[in-house]
Amino acid sequence: METAEVFDADPADAIDNLVHLESALEQSGWDDGHRDGLALGLVEGRDLGARIAGKTAFELGYYYGVTSELLCISQKGDDSNDGDSVIPKRGVKVLESLLTLIDSFPRFNDHEVDIIPLMENIRGKFKLATVLLKMPDLKFNPPLQEPATTMSSNITNSAVNPVKNLSF
Repeated sequence: METAEVFDADPADAIDNLVHLESALEQSGWDDGHRDGLALGLVEGRDLGARIAGKTAFELGYYYGVTSELLCISQKGDDSNDGDSVIPKRGVKVLESLLTLIDSFPRFNDHEVDIIPLMENIRGKFKLATVLLKMPDLKFNPPLQEPATTMSSNITNSAVNPVKNLSF
C-alpha cells in the first residue's frame, strides 16, 4: 500500500502562491493579447495604408491628367493664327506650377517629405487654377464605392450603362 505524500505548507505561503498565480496568469494573458494585437494591427495598418495610398494616387492622377490636358489646350491655342490663347497666361503659370508640385510628390515611401501639407498645396493650387480658368465645377469627385454585397447588380448595371459611375 502506497502512502500519500503530505506537505507541511504554511497557509500564508499558499495564499501568496494563489495571489502570485493570479498576477502571473494576468501577465501571461496580457503578453499574449499584446503579441496578437501587434500582429493584427500590423496587417490592418498595412491594409489601411494601401487603401489611402490608392485614393491619393487616384486623386493625384486626376489632377495631373486635367492639368496636362489644359496645358495642351493652351499650347494649341498659342499655335493658332490669331495669337490669342484660350487660357490666360496667369492660368498657364498656375497650371505649370501645379504640374511641378504634382511631379514633386514622392513616388516611394520617403520619410523626409511631409505629404499632407504637399497634398494640401496641390489641392489649393488646383482650386486656384479652376477659379482662374472660370471652371469652378471642375473638381475632384471620387466615385462612391458600393458595398461588396451588391457587386453582382453592379456588374449587370455597368453592362447596360458603362459610363453610369463616371463623374468628373
